[in-house]
Amino acid sequence: MTASKTPAETVFDPENLLRETPADPDLFFGYPDSPLFLGRRTAPDEEGRPVSQIFVDLPRTEPRVFQPPEQDPPDLSDPDTLRDKEATADKAQDPPGIFFLRPWQPDETLPDAAAAPVSLCFDTPSCIRLRGCGTGLRVYAPLLDHEAAVDRQDGTFQVCFEASCEVLFVPLRGAAETDNPWSLWNGGTRRLLLTVRPDESGVSELAIHVTPTGTERFSSYRPFEQCLEAGRQEYAAFLREHSLESSPEAYRRWVRRPAKPDPEQRIDDGRQAWQRRAERLLQTPLCPKVPGPHLLSSTETFDLRAVPFSRRGSFLCVLEDDRDRSLYLSVTRSPEMWSQRLNLVRLTPCLDGQPLPMEYDVSASCLTVRTCAGPVRFAFDSAGRLHIQGSGASLSLSFRLLRGENCIPADPDRGAWDISFLVLGHLLCVPAEGRLLCDARWQEDLGSPGVFTMHCLPSAAGGAFHLVLENGYDPLPLQPSYPAFDDCVSDAEQDFSAFCRRFPPLPEKYAPLSLLASWVIWIHSLGPSGDLLHPVQYMTRTQWTRAFGWQQSFHAMAARSDPAAAWQLLLTIFDYLSPAGQLPDSVGDIGRTYRVTKPALQG
Repeated sequence: MTASKTPAETVFDPENLLRETPADPDLFFGYPDSPLFLGRRTAPDEEGRPVSQIFVDLPRTEPRVFQPPEQDPPDLSDPDTLRDKEATADKAQDPPGIFFLRPWQPDETLPDAAAAPVSLCFDTPSCIRLRGCGTGLRVYAPLLDHEAAVDRQDGTFQVCFEASCEVLFVPLRGAAETDNPWSLWNGGTRRLLLTVRPDESGVSELAIHVTPTGTERFSSYRPFEQCLEAGRQEYAAFLREHSLESSPEAYRRWVRRPAKPDPEQRIDDGRQAWQRRAERLLQTPLCPKVPGPHLLSSTETFDLRAVPFSRRGSFLCVLEDDRDRSLYLSVTRSPEMWSQRLNLVRLTPCLDGQPLPMEYDVSASCLTVRTCAGPVRFAFDSAGRLHIQGSGASLSLSFRLLRGENCIPADPDRGAWDISFLVLGHLLCVPAEGRLLCDARWQEDLGSPGVFTMHCLPSAAGGAFHLVLENGYDPLPLQPSYPAFDDCVSDAEQDFSAFCRRFPPLPEKYAPLSLLASWVIWIHSLGPSGDLLHPVQYMTRTQWTRAFGWQQSFHAMAARSDPAAAWQLLLTIFDYLSPAGQLPDSVGDIGRTYRVTKPALQG
């Protein structure tokens, strides 16, 4: 790209910058107050061929270093290929160019952008508009590990660049398609390859949003010509205001290309800003306390260290650890009484990655975690799935997997992940609203991804997230839709109220404790599932994760206002008689134990 080579009397036209040859690195196409700048240079295309392309970039100094393709993916039959990938200097891509644009025809008859019938303009400082007349458009970006190009359900295409920005491609005219295969070895997609074919009138049009995070499409877009004319008028007004003629120098003054940041200074500034943010968070008051009586609370007598939060029929529960006072997700499944993994997944409310101070309140149907950024609420639906909803804050889920356990994408289009445990089955994580980012990566020496984190981020449109967690032994299918969070709360409240009718009324002075006792019994009612043929009463949710024979009789006595439920509990242990006629000591969804049979209290 270079300044105009035409005679001096010819007016300088910035819109032709991207079509001129040869390239001049000091001249670029931009917009006032925009960090984006565009230019043209020869760069490898998706086939590795050197092609003249339009680049789009942000100010940066570090090269984007890519992995050697010959190590990607590994050959499982050759141990020498099961090594960590190492970036090499010859794979470093120096600035400029995060992604590249060029005209496209099915037979690629337009390899040179200089001859391309493509027009570019800015809609806003962070939105580029691209139009092809008589040609399609192609967008290409080689991606680093853990970067991903995703086809969204609304017909748009999103790319998360690891340390730079998020880019959203919105096709406005023509038919768009991608070729971005997911690679577990890369922890994302290896490339972005987006093709926009022209419509019946031969026009293809694309809007490109580039922001630091959380970009969303506009509800409506101005006509392309209107954007083009608005940019021309602003440039003309700038020339009149400063008494300038159109020239490369005047255009540079109008655009004011941002200076390249110094890496060390940027890191230091970021560290100081982070510290200031953390100090403000510690001093910011929490969101208002949830009104009404609470069964459990972090500021009252009973908390989640004493009783976990769950629902009848669900094997998932949320508890608080005695030592670090953090919240954890646990699964009440175990072949033996002492092999329960209490702190399975750590749940941390965050803001911009910073853990938030918190308090919580527990009602029969909802756990509300209060932070200074907003509440994070937990509830269970009738199928036993855990729903987590946040407004303002985000949520971090920290995992530590054992050898042989794994985390894989369940549905990249919907951003869902499937974690498989050795004994506890599968945990399906589905973002019903917002986004779920995961940094899990297989580590051959551990035989699992080891320690990794998922980040559930609010949507840009609503500022909220809704995460659904489901547990089961078999791989779990994604549902077309999931219940709304408030519907889960309402349904659980109704189910608990119906459950309480099996117990006789007590004097008013015992009402708070009797309600808590009824709720504890309610959340310990599990089954049928696995080896459990009927609903049974577990002894605990987190240690003795079994249903013992004598518990069934005790609870049958307490349920005297519901004779049918009491009778079922009284007889349920007889469903598990051994061939020799022995009653089991305990039963669970995984197996039965006959070692030390409890007294037959049914008599």
